Parts: sequence; C-alpha cells; structure tokens
Amino acid sequence: MAPNIEVVYAYDYAKRLYQGDPEKIADAWQDLITYGGIFETVLEHALEPVLRVMPQVTGYDWPLENPNLPVYLVMTGENFPAPLTLVASADTEQMLYDFILMLARVNIKTGFISDLERDQILQNVAQTVIELAGLDLKDVMAEADLRLREKFGADYQHSSLDLQAKSLKDYFAKAK
Repeated sequence: MAPNIEVVYAYDYAKRLYQGDPEKIADAWQDLITYGGIFETVLEHALEPVLRVMPQVTGYDWPLENPNLPVYLVMTGENFPAPLTLVASADTEQMLYDFILMLARVNIKTGFISDLERDQILQNVAQTVIELAGLDLKDVMAEADLRLREKFGADYQHSSLDLQAKSLKDYFAKAK
C-alpha cells in the first residue's frame, strides 16, 4: 500500500534549518508558503502514478508500519530523506524531481557502497519512475545529470541498469 503523502509547513523546523539572512526570515517563510502551495498543485497531478510505479522500478514495497509520509518544506539548505525534507523554490519541476529522488531513498531498503554508486542508481531510478509515470521533466533531468558530472568528474557515468526490464532489487539479488 502506498503511503499517504502530506506536505507539512512547520515554521520551527524550517527556521531551525534556515541558512539565510536572519532579517529576511519572514520573507523567506512567505516564499515557502507560496512555492509550497504551487508545488502541492503540481504534486496532486503527479503523485498517484509516481507512488504506483516506484515499487515496480525498485522492487521494494512501501513500508507498512506507518502509512503516513510527511514531506517537510524548508526555506534553504539541502533535501534529505529522513524525515523527507524538500527545499521550497519557484522551480516546481525541480522540487518534483527532488521529491521523486528523496522518495526513492525512502523506498529503497539497502545501502550503497559509495556516494557515486548511490547517486548513479538513484538518478536512474528517478528517471525511470518519471518516464513510466508519464511526467515531462527532461530539462530537470538533464540539469541533474550535469550536476552529477560536475560532482564526480570522469568517474561519473549513467547507471547501466535497465530498470524498465528488471527491478533494482532483482539486480541487487543477482549481484550477491
């Protein structure tokens, strides 16, 4: 069963992670509220297909111990999966891509041997989910690929796993 996703606006949480000018926190909070509202509209249209195809791509079921998955919005900083936290921005396509990437990290029940392997595989999972869910995020995916190439240099290459043919879990089982 797919989790119930709830976008959470928690001022104290967002304030604790805020890295900007303290004099501008009120403006940053208002931006978060505005961008978050727009993101919720985008998410409403994308959520069902994303939640449906994610377990097919990864091979992992959604955790049953807690059917609710809050998504905390923050004003600055980084995205992370536990608790699922997204930086709000005017670029809702980037926010949706980041959400799918963090959601994959929540769903995948294994570790990775290196940051490079993790990022390669997560990008592959996100791209496959996006394609199967029928979302058009080509520009955002190209930018994500460029950031990974800058981060890892010559070591970076696309994951060769065909996640439309076989799930990530099946590839991991074969590797053991």
